[in-house]
Amino acid sequence: MSKVLILRTNLILISLGLFILFLNHAIIDAHASSIPGCVLEYDGTRDDMANAVDTAGAVNDNGAVTNAPLALDGGAYARGPYDGLTSCIATPTSADIDLTGNLSMVIWLKTTASGSSSSHMMIKYGSGNGYYLDLIGGRTRASISIKETAYNTPWSKDQVNDNKWHCISGVVNNDNHYILLYVDGVYQGSTPIPSNFDIRNNGPLLTMRYSGTYISGYTAFERIYSIALNDSREEQIYRDGAVKLGLMPHED
Repeated sequence: MSKVLILRTNLILISLGLFILFLNHAIIDAHASSIPGCVLEYDGTRDDMANAVDTAGAVNDNGAVTNAPLALDGGAYARGPYDGLTSCIATPTSADIDLTGNLSMVIWLKTTASGSSSSHMMIKYGSGNGYYLDLIGGRTRASISIKETAYNTPWSKDQVNDNKWHCISGVVNNDNHYILLYVDGVYQGSTPIPSNFDIRNNGPLLTMRYSGTYISGYTAFERIYSIALNDSREEQIYRDGAVKLGLMPHED
């Protein structure tokens, strides 16, 4: 076999490998974008050191970042380390994220922090109304507040502060009148909520901070949906994130 033919063969194989790699990433991205109702997404692909850029499309949903650098983790962009003292993302309120009725909040978290009664990995709250994800004693739960009355899911079955990535999701299902919690795509429990409520508020969306309480660690793939995610979509979101973070191989 001539050297020219060998060179051409190698170039073809390299090109084919790059195409397959591109196709795999395209398939993964298509999985994530195939779920409707995403009104905010911080996936890191357009971020810089000072801004979390909303890839769901709304410019006014960009967040201001304080002391939480970008880092690659398993081929995906993550934020961190958050130092537990000043690090956070603050996103001004907008009609996109000032939701009531059906909604879902999703974030990937890696931490060793135990948390306290004021520790929230995501929270949008003001004047007694809002939605949020708690971290207390190493476990997590999803909550809404209606005129200062809190409705909380049961705590996660396992602790999530083991310094491993976990996909945490809170779902407000106003059709069936429940708030539900999922961890790593697995249903954890639910709590009944009133049939008529309004949790809209003027508070910002805060990530890894509430008031003067901060959480240390890392975050990735923060999203808010204007729909109530179901079991199959929760599993899909977990698989997509786990593949991007290198926690599981891509399934063709």
